[in-house]
Amino acid sequence: MCRSNSSGNGMTYPVEVVKENTKTIIYVGKLPGSLQQSISNTPIVLKVNNKQVNSKYNPFISNGTTYVPLNEIAKQMGGRPISRSKEVTVELDGLTFATVTDGESKAEIYDSQLMSRERTHFVPLKTEKVNGNTKDVDAKALYKNGQVYVPVEFISSENGLNYYVETVNEKSKTTIYVGELPVELAETVKKTGYATKWALVSPAPGSITDVTALVKNQQVYIARAQGNWYKIKVGNQSGFVKKDALKIGKSPATGKMYDDGWFASTLKSKWSKDPQVNKKTLENELGFDKGGITYSIFGKSKVIQVIDQGPTASYEVGISFYGWQSSALQQSYRIPIVAKELFKLYFEKDANRVWNYFNKGDIPERFTANGRTVTARFVESTGSIYLTVGHKK
Repeated sequence: MCRSNSSGNGMTYPVEVVKENTKTIIYVGKLPGSLQQSISNTPIVLKVNNKQVNSKYNPFISNGTTYVPLNEIAKQMGGRPISRSKEVTVELDGLTFATVTDGESKAEIYDSQLMSRERTHFVPLKTEKVNGNTKDVDAKALYKNGQVYVPVEFISSENGLNYYVETVNEKSKTTIYVGELPVELAETVKKTGYATKWALVSPAPGSITDVTALVKNQQVYIARAQGNWYKIKVGNQSGFVKKDALKIGKSPATGKMYDDGWFASTLKSKWSKDPQVNKKTLENELGFDKGGITYSIFGKSKVIQVIDQGPTASYEVGISFYGWQSSALQQSYRIPIVAKELFKLYFEKDANRVWNYFNKGDIPERFTANGRTVTARFVESTGSIYLTVGHKK
């Protein structure tokens, strides 16, 4: 058995083990012409997240290119394909889409986040390295059995779907794995690790859907590895996260650790007249992101937002709360904990009183805390509570 893999760099280098008479020759890259025919006649099986795809959608080789069914792979990886006549559109990240059409050698990429004139561009379905340079290959999409077939390189390319792909060649068949590998093909880790930054956890490597999110220093169990991904368990959830978001070893965080590996945030610093110092405190000690502005949990990209108003404004900061503890959001138990530490920064000895207002759902429209005048109002358009926190007197 031999393997080749590609996990987002767009290059798959086949490694073939061929027995000739009494010796075994390992070919890396393109096979000699005399052997290509025998290899192309070997059955190719497709497995997505270790589940075999219906045989009518099996991959095939045409003109030296291995083709795989885009519609079926995207559906099983959470890409929510939209099929039209000999054409399919696949979600890449929720805001970016790839459209592939029968007979075309390039995919149309639409990025809704860019300016209107820059939103659409085209990427090749297949490339190859020639003398160290990347060259487009004229490998056209093919329509067959109600599927748009594309070169397997497009599935793994960073410019394409960016899914994990690994090919295993055996005596009787070739298996192309997309997404999660079977246990016996993955690298065993079985160690404790912790998150080095905020990161989403997906059900399969490369999937655009997510099962949970990690925050810095959150402790996890790392079961195994494949390519640039770790398979982890966090609380009662398991999934994949990029290796660069984790470090093997015990978390350096101290304090109470909850069942999902999260360490309760604890404020160590005091309020500063310099707003940049306060932002760093929120970022480093309470886990705020975007430069100390936003606190997020899985399922809600921001639950607390702190905006400095500048030295000439009538109040120091505006604090928005977009939610509190709720059974609908698993990680929302963290919001009251973080809020109490946040209130300590601005309200010091009066922090518990302000926290009780929120926890009881009875917030005065105007009150004084730690020498600051505070107003509270409900913002209907965002469903949030907005506090104006006055300058300290």
